[in-house]
Amino acid sequence: LIINQVNGEWQVKNEKLVPYQEIPTSLILQFEEVQLAHVKREGNPITDGLASLGSTITFRTNEAI
Repeated sequence: LIINQVNGEWQVKNEKLVPYQEIPTSLILQFEEVQLAHVKREGNPITDGLASLGSTITFRTNEAI
């Protein structure tokens, strides 16, 4: 989901997910070349757990991450 949103292929429909699209997008602009790859949940259970944990965090405006 986030990979497709950051790539601009999908729109962010859930307002709570906007920071997950905006922050990586702003970081990507600082590099000459960036490759993003989607790894399915089954292929990486640790990342799946971290993604689930990260989705419980509420971001505040101008807060460093």
